[in-house]
Amino acid sequence: MRCDRCGRDAVLFQRYSGMHLCSKHFKEDAERKIRRKIRKSRIGKGEKIALALSGGKDSSVAAYVLKNVFRDWKDIDLIAITIDEGIEGYRDEMIDGAKLLTKKLHIDHRIESFEDNFDYTIDEIACIKRDLGICSFCGVLRRKLLNAVAREEGATLLATGHNLDDEAQTVLMNILRGDVERLARFVPSKVQPGLIPRLKPLSEIPENEVILYANLEKLPIPHESCPYVHEAMRRDIRGMLNDLEERHPGTKHSLMGAFYKINESLKEKYVQGELNRCERCGEPCIGNLCQSCKLLDKIKREKD
Repeated sequence: MRCDRCGRDAVLFQRYSGMHLCSKHFKEDAERKIRRKIRKSRIGKGEKIALALSGGKDSSVAAYVLKNVFRDWKDIDLIAITIDEGIEGYRDEMIDGAKLLTKKLHIDHRIESFEDNFDYTIDEIACIKRDLGICSFCGVLRRKLLNAVAREEGATLLATGHNLDDEAQTVLMNILRGDVERLARFVPSKVQPGLIPRLKPLSEIPENEVILYANLEKLPIPHESCPYVHEAMRRDIRGMLNDLEERHPGTKHSLMGAFYKINESLKEKYVQGELNRCERCGEPCIGNLCQSCKLLDKIKREKD
């Protein structure tokens, strides 16, 4: 199998484009898409970008690429934020990988834990309330803590490692749940006070290409999966989309393309209102209490 651009040995057959690509042209293709996504975000001088770095493949590739993209931008500051949810036998290895990567890339690195900020680890929560969807609970707390730490660090953007598969899964999951209002908020129409705007540099890159990029660059990435991932509905959506993509290449790109086309109409119907501040923790929220405080109340009642 030869690269369609230079005739060298190909490392990837990109079925949705019909292209065979060698390592050089594959990386150029991925980086071109990432740079295009960054340009759309209109990043300006003096920006401070916080990067949500779990230590996994996606966030590690995002860190590596962002560092290279902004290498010559002396007025752009990067800081990596790692959240320790408290998952025994899993998170420690991921944190070690994140430390190695930030040291290699010379990026400032801050680590915060659920235990220090919420008084519980995810493992403890899973034992206290066994009927709770742990993945959803974890996601709510992690997003809250990432936003709070990024704001504390003076960040103007919060970069995440969401890839094309993640984005397509979220869109389809909200459609299947009938949660159209949440779908309308997937791409915010305005910046809310206290809520750091997101940057998703990998959102046009399929998951398998993110993995290939990480392997080609020899990034220090653990290969263990979160022990709670089997509980998520997202796993079923992922399998469905991967099956469709295998039989109909380009399905994930088409799904996201369709979403962006109807997104403006969704925003007109579901106008984005102003957020309140949580009366307990001060984070932006809908209503008087944020979702994380509500969930933590449930855990406290169950424990007591």
